Amino acid sequence: MRWVFALALVGAAPAARADEADDLLARKMANLVQDFRLPQATRVEAARTLAKLGSRASVAVPDLVAVLGRLRGAEQEPLQEALVEALGQMGSAARVALPTLAQSTRRTIDLDLAIRDTTNAILNASDS
Repeated sequence: MRWVFALALVGAAPAARADEADDLLARKMANLVQDFRLPQATRVEAARTLAKLGSRASVAVPDLVAVLGRLRGAEQEPLQEALVEALGQMGSAARVALPTLAQSTRRTIDLDLAIRDTTNAILNASDS
């Protein structure tokens, strides 16, 4: 019986390391997104990387929400769209972003469409 438990612990170690690596990558990408000194293209690419990570990047949700909340009007529209799309890929973990998404509407048609799709994705995401 002890062997089974030991094997289960050994099998869980790579998964734990993978989760830690995802969290570390998500935090690094979130830091790039937040850095207003960086070129917009760099920040957009960091947000797209977070979108590719999907729910594994959920640790970055508060940072993305904060950045989106600071942007006004059509300011840096490509970055806003990338942030919105990244939040949509993060699933139910991004529910805290819904108020900020609602406040971000009526800036541009493209952004409104992205917000609609993201809101639907977040609301329809399972909690798993």
